[in-house]
Amino acid sequence: RDIGVTGVQTCALPICAGGWLRNRVEGMAEMLCQAEIGEASYALGGVLNSTVWASICIDHWSQLVTPWLIHAGRHAGARHVLFCGLREVPAHVSSDLIEAAVTWSRHFLSSPIATYVLGPLLARVDLDDHAAEVIGLATIWLEIYTEAPEARFIFGRLLARQDLGEQAAPALALAIDWLEAHQAAPEARFVFN
Repeated sequence: RDIGVTGVQTCALPICAGGWLRNRVEGMAEMLCQAEIGEASYALGGVLNSTVWASICIDHWSQLVTPWLIHAGRHAGARHVLFCGLREVPAHVSSDLIEAAVTWSRHFLSSPIATYVLGPLLARVDLDDHAAEVIGLATIWLEIYTEAPEARFIFGRLLARQDLGEQAAPALALAIDWLEAHQAAPEARFVFN
């Protein structure tokens, strides 16, 4: 719009920034695939956390993010974009996000960093056929890291699920063991809830 005497054309920042990204989706995807994986993961995570760019990223998911997930989705550095994507991308928008997160979780199950992906993965309502596997992966991770403080991020979301089935008893037993070790910690409220 014209802002007056100078005749300079400007636009609202969100509209301009959104248009800028929309016009560069394919080139950005290529550039992200060539970048260092951790840096690209944080860049994509920043886009997903941005009120200006998130909707464009989600609208162009298959052109912008899917190629990167195919390229780097099994790398440890992918955890940030998976973490952000699982939290920000609406249910049923991207089945490849769920698939990538489940595959990543299988690969890093014996690592403490798995909590970054398992926690938000458990919070998803669109796990569909992956629900039982994700619950099983979370239970295995909790068996390995029974007393780790970070387990609170898994317990809270795992115990909140209504579809635990046969995994309910083992999950509760693990939670009780964790609470015995951390009952006085402020973080215990996440598990007590």
